Amino acid sequence: MAGHERFLAAQSCGFLDELVADEKLVSFRRLGRNEIPLPAADAISDAVYEHDRLPMITYPYEWAFETLKEAALFHLDLNLGALDRNLHLTDATAYNIQFRGANPIFIDHGAFEPYQEGMPWIAHRQFCEQFLNPLVMQAFCKIGYNEAYRGRLEGIATSDLSTMLPFHAKLRPAILTHIVLPAYFDRKALRAGATGQPSKSRNFTLPKSSLIGLLTGLRKFIKGLSPPGNQTVWGDYETDNSYASEESENKRRNIAEFANRYTPARFSRHRLQQRCIQCRYAAKRGKRGSRSGV
Repeated sequence: MAGHERFLAAQSCGFLDELVADEKLVSFRRLGRNEIPLPAADAISDAVYEHDRLPMITYPYEWAFETLKEAALFHLDLNLGALDRNLHLTDATAYNIQFRGANPIFIDHGAFEPYQEGMPWIAHRQFCEQFLNPLVMQAFCKIGYNEAYRGRLEGIATSDLSTMLPFHAKLRPAILTHIVLPAYFDRKALRAGATGQPSKSRNFTLPKSSLIGLLTGLRKFIKGLSPPGNQTVWGDYETDNSYASEESENKRRNIAEFANRYTPARFSRHRLQQRCIQCRYAAKRGKRGSRSGV
């Protein structure tokens, strides 16, 4: 099915409009012929759409643990909602999710297509490598994923993560199902290819109820993940710093005066780094009209 046909299928049932109304999808509109800023507008056979501009673009390898976790849950909820409308997401790239202020929002309007009974979750590997694996890596291996994710933009390879996990983690049902066993079968397929053995291919079907159960189970597992401990270099900065009480008060007052004078739309505060620093100074700006923080 062509991209515009997929888009119209998702729009005709009202699903895209619902997502826009719920602020889960960037709003859009179809341009008229006289609005298309192209010299060859008459040659366009389908349509041209314009979407709202987001104030800031970020990438999953930049996100803190809780930010990536929130994006993963958002993606699963989006797919589950699509299945209720007999649609599904064609991919699971984390780069299709951005944050407007504190809330995740989807940006790929053409990523939905009609669901057909028995279709497997073809984006499973992508979801694992870009969402699940980085979270599991930090939660169970106690290794931050950001540098590795930045070095491999497609995410954390399942085969790599499987060798890093401690034995007790591999016994968890979700990790065994989505990481350990896929890595095993990947290695098995590579060995078969190296020896010249023909690969055995068969059509795989997955009932819709099983797909929903798979997504729901993943959601439950990811929701329960947390980074190992809360102690960081900056963990006790609020109480262990070089400021005297009078200096701290002066700093808060100066920031409040600056915020009152300029009221920036975005202020310098990563909302999910509050585990490290309480952000009492940045909060002064948030209370005075700033819409989002970075």
